[in-house]
Amino acid sequence: NALGVIALRRGDRLEARRLIQEAMSLRPDVRLAHYNLALIAEADGDTATAEREYLEELNAHPDSYKAAFNLSRLYARIGEGGLEIEALKQAIDGNPQFADGHVFLARAYLASGSASLDDVVDLARKGLELGPDPEVEPLGHYVLADAYNRLGRPEEAAREVQLGRRLEARRLPSR
Repeated sequence: NALGVIALRRGDRLEARRLIQEAMSLRPDVRLAHYNLALIAEADGDTATAEREYLEELNAHPDSYKAAFNLSRLYARIGEGGLEIEALKQAIDGNPQFADGHVFLARAYLASGSASLDDVVDLARKGLELGPDPEVEPLGHYVLADAYNRLGRPEEAAREVQLGRRLEARRLPSR
Protein backbone atom coordinates (compact mmCIF):
# COMPACT_ATOMS: atom_id res chain seq x y z
CA ASN A 1 0.00 0.00 0.00
CA ALA A 2 2.82 2.40 0.87
CA LEU A 3 4.53 1.62 -2.42
CA GLY A 4 1.24 2.35 -4.15
CA VAL A 5 1.11 5.75 -2.47
CA ILE A 6 4.64 6.48 -3.70
CA ALA A 7 3.64 5.50 -7.23
CA LEU A 8 0.54 7.71 -6.95
CA ARG A 9 2.66 10.68 -5.86
CA ARG A 10 4.89 10.07 -8.88
CA GLY A 11 1.78 10.25 -11.04
CA ASP A 12 1.77 6.58 -12.03
CA ARG A 13 -1.84 5.72 -11.26
CA LEU A 14 -1.77 2.35 -13.02
CA GLU A 15 1.19 1.13 -10.97
CA ALA A 16 -0.31 2.64 -7.82
CA ARG A 17 -3.59 0.77 -8.37
CA ARG A 18 -1.72 -2.49 -9.06
CA LEU A 19 0.40 -2.21 -5.91
CA ILE A 20 -2.52 -1.28 -3.68
CA GLN A 21 -4.64 -4.12 -5.02
CA GLU A 22 -1.69 -6.48 -4.45
CA ALA A 23 -1.48 -5.29 -0.84
CA MET A 24 -5.20 -5.93 -0.45
CA SER A 25 -4.86 -9.43 -1.85
CA LEU A 26 -2.34 -10.15 0.91
CA ARG A 27 -4.36 -8.42 3.62
CA PRO A 28 -7.90 -7.33 2.66
CA ASP A 29 -8.34 -4.98 5.62
CA VAL A 30 -5.18 -2.94 5.10
CA ARG A 31 -5.86 0.56 6.40
CA LEU A 32 -6.17 3.33 3.77
CA ALA A 33 -6.06 0.95 0.81
CA HIS A 34 -9.61 1.78 -0.28
CA TYR A 35 -8.91 5.44 0.51
CA ASN A 36 -5.92 5.36 -1.85
CA LEU A 37 -7.97 3.61 -4.53
CA ALA A 38 -10.55 6.37 -4.14
CA LEU A 39 -7.85 8.99 -4.68
CA ILE A 40 -6.86 7.21 -7.88
CA ALA A 41 -10.48 7.04 -9.03
CA GLU A 42 -10.93 10.76 -8.36
CA ALA A 43 -7.76 11.50 -10.34
CA ASP A 44 -9.26 9.43 -13.16
CA GLY A 45 -12.51 11.41 -12.95
CA ASP A 46 -14.45 8.33 -11.83
CA THR A 47 -16.74 9.75 -9.13
CA ALA A 48 -18.83 6.60 -8.69
CA THR A 49 -15.77 4.42 -8.04
CA ALA A 50 -14.27 7.03 -5.74
CA GLU A 51 -17.48 7.14 -3.70
CA ARG A 52 -17.61 3.34 -3.51
CA GLU A 53 -13.95 3.12 -2.39
CA TYR A 54 -14.35 5.82 0.29
CA LEU A 55 -17.42 3.98 1.58
CA GLU A 56 -15.47 0.70 1.62
CA GLU A 57 -12.70 2.37 3.63
CA LEU A 58 -15.25 3.73 6.10
CA ASN A 59 -16.99 0.37 6.33
CA ALA A 60 -13.70 -1.31 7.27
CA HIS A 61 -12.38 1.62 9.36
CA PRO A 62 -15.20 3.92 10.56
CA ASP A 63 -12.68 6.25 12.20
CA SER A 64 -10.93 6.99 8.89
CA TYR A 65 -11.59 10.70 9.07
CA LYS A 66 -9.61 11.45 5.91
CA ALA A 67 -11.84 9.12 3.89
CA ALA A 68 -14.96 10.68 5.43
CA PHE A 69 -13.68 14.19 4.71
CA ASN A 70 -12.77 13.41 1.10
CA LEU A 71 -16.15 11.73 0.66
CA SER A 72 -17.79 14.91 1.95
CA ARG A 73 -15.90 16.98 -0.62
CA LEU A 74 -17.02 14.56 -3.35
CA TYR A 75 -20.64 14.90 -2.19
CA ALA A 76 -20.30 18.69 -2.18
CA ARG A 77 -19.07 18.63 -5.79
CA ILE A 78 -22.04 16.58 -6.96
CA GLY A 79 -24.59 18.60 -4.98
CA GLU A 80 -25.46 16.06 -2.30
CA GLY A 81 -25.58 18.42 0.69
CA GLY A 82 -27.24 16.00 3.10
CA LEU A 83 -24.68 13.30 2.40
CA GLU A 84 -21.92 15.90 2.64
CA ILE A 85 -23.06 16.82 6.15
CA GLU A 86 -23.24 13.18 7.24
CA ALA A 87 -19.73 12.51 5.94
CA LEU A 88 -18.39 15.60 7.71
CA LYS A 89 -19.99 14.47 10.97
CA GLN A 90 -18.28 11.11 10.54
CA ALA A 91 -14.95 12.84 9.88
CA ILE A 92 -15.27 14.79 13.13
CA ASP A 93 -16.39 11.68 15.02
CA GLY A 94 -13.29 9.91 13.69
CA ASN A 95 -11.04 12.78 14.77
CA PRO A 96 -12.61 15.41 17.05
CA GLN A 97 -9.45 17.53 16.67
CA PHE A 98 -9.85 17.74 12.87
CA ALA A 99 -10.08 21.51 12.43
CA ASP A 100 -10.90 21.50 8.70
CA GLY A 101 -13.83 19.17 9.34
CA HIS A 102 -15.37 21.63 11.80
CA VAL A 103 -14.98 24.55 9.39
CA PHE A 104 -16.47 22.67 6.44
CA LEU A 105 -19.34 21.33 8.55
CA ALA A 106 -20.12 24.88 9.69
CA ARG A 107 -20.14 25.97 6.04
CA ALA A 108 -22.36 23.05 5.00
CA TYR A 109 -24.82 23.80 7.80
CA LEU A 110 -24.87 27.46 6.82
CA ALA A 111 -25.53 26.59 3.18
CA SER A 112 -28.29 24.10 3.99
CA GLY A 113 -29.91 26.00 6.83
CA SER A 114 -30.12 22.70 8.71
CA ALA A 115 -28.53 23.98 11.93
CA SER A 116 -28.96 27.04 14.06
CA LEU A 117 -26.71 30.00 13.36
CA ASP A 118 -25.36 29.67 16.90
CA ASP A 119 -24.31 26.09 16.11
CA VAL A 120 -22.63 27.32 12.92
CA VAL A 121 -20.72 29.93 14.92
CA ASP A 122 -19.67 27.35 17.53
CA LEU A 123 -18.43 24.91 14.86
CA ALA A 124 -16.53 27.55 12.91
CA ARG A 125 -14.98 28.97 16.10
CA LYS A 126 -13.91 25.49 17.22
CA GLY A 127 -12.39 24.79 13.81
CA LEU A 128 -10.42 28.04 13.96
CA GLU A 129 -9.29 27.33 17.54
CA LEU A 130 -8.05 23.88 16.49
CA GLY A 131 -5.89 25.46 13.78
CA PRO A 132 -7.12 24.52 10.30
CA ASP A 133 -4.95 24.19 7.24
CA PRO A 134 -3.81 27.66 6.10
CA GLU A 135 -5.84 27.19 2.91
CA VAL A 136 -8.99 26.61 4.98
CA GLU A 137 -8.49 29.21 7.72
CA PRO A 138 -9.89 32.17 5.71
CA LEU A 139 -13.02 30.12 4.98
CA GLY A 140 -13.59 29.75 8.72
CA HIS A 141 -13.60 33.52 9.10
CA TYR A 142 -15.90 34.00 6.11
CA VAL A 143 -18.36 31.43 7.50
CA LEU A 144 -18.34 33.30 10.80
CA ALA A 145 -18.86 36.60 8.96
CA ASP A 146 -21.87 35.20 7.12
CA ALA A 147 -23.37 33.76 10.30
CA TYR A 148 -22.78 36.98 12.25
CA ASN A 149 -24.34 38.99 9.43
CA ARG A 150 -27.43 36.77 9.47
CA LEU A 151 -27.57 37.14 13.26
CA GLY A 152 -27.63 40.93 12.88
CA ARG A 153 -24.12 41.43 14.27
CA PRO A 154 -22.51 43.52 11.50
CA GLU A 155 -19.44 44.66 13.49
CA GLU A 156 -18.43 41.09 14.22
CA ALA A 157 -19.15 40.13 10.62
CA ALA A 158 -16.91 42.94 9.34
CA ARG A 159 -14.12 41.89 11.71
CA GLU A 160 -14.24 38.30 10.44
CA VAL A 161 -14.19 39.42 6.80
CA GLN A 162 -11.15 41.55 7.56
CA LEU A 163 -9.39 38.61 9.25
CA GLY A 164 -10.19 36.32 6.31
CA ARG A 165 -8.89 38.84 3.79
CA ARG A 166 -5.73 39.40 5.79
CA LEU A 167 -5.04 35.66 5.84
CA GLU A 168 -5.66 35.38 2.11
CA ALA A 169 -3.33 38.31 1.43
CA ARG A 170 -0.52 36.52 3.28
CA ARG A 171 -0.88 33.54 0.95
CA LEU A 172 -0.65 35.59 -2.24
CA PRO A 173 2.80 35.79 -3.84
CA SER A 174 4.38 39.19 -3.47
CA ARG A 175 4.80 41.18 -6.67
